[in-house]
Amino acid sequence: MNLIPNIKTLGAVTGLALTAGLANAATIQLRFDDFEDAGTVVASPPSDWQDDGNNNARGDQAGSDGAGGNTGKGVRVRSSTGEMYLGTPLQLATGNAGGAYESLTISFDIKADDAGYNTLLQYSAIGDFTDIVELVNINGGDSPYTVGSWVLDDTHTITDGVDGYVFTDTANLRFFSDGGGANSTYNVFDDVLITAETGVVPEPTTTALLGLGGLALILRRRK
Repeated sequence: MNLIPNIKTLGAVTGLALTAGLANAATIQLRFDDFEDAGTVVASPPSDWQDDGNNNARGDQAGSDGAGGNTGKGVRVRSSTGEMYLGTPLQLATGNAGGAYESLTISFDIKADDAGYNTLLQYSAIGDFTDIVELVNINGGDSPYTVGSWVLDDTHTITDGVDGYVFTDTANLRFFSDGGGANSTYNVFDDVLITAETGVVPEPTTTALLGLGGLALILRRRK
């Protein structure tokens, strides 16, 4: 029996199976907080974010009218070493159906109160911020930030394995002020959204079914 036609048929069916077995990339919402239910001092729950224990992240400011459509609360992170971090780590290594996410995006509304200090958005793979990678330095004197004005949907994306970012199941994010001002100065945050990109992944069930169909076709032709 000439096996060449069968091999060609198998190759074509395998290619079809692999192509059809690729799922489109998807964006998954991991966290969203408009701080409407946050207490005077931010703590989780109900907020996804948590104060550092020194009452330096406080949900007592007027919010933006951004992504969440709210005009209520915003959270001020004080310039005197204010800190606000996620109360629950992000599962970035296995959260994507047992696999790692491809990228992570955080967007937020921000109103700068003063140009004399910085609030840093930082990532930690370990989760304790001894391994900091900085996403952005927020200062009211630097574009696009302007003292007294809201910047809506300020968006930053990081990718696993790029620029020092390593996705783990203990990953965390924080807004951290560098201590360049007094308690009376602060930046206000609102509508903090965290999403993850799944990337293009294989669908084993679809691939297996198509492969079996190709095998059945070959066996039928051999009869």
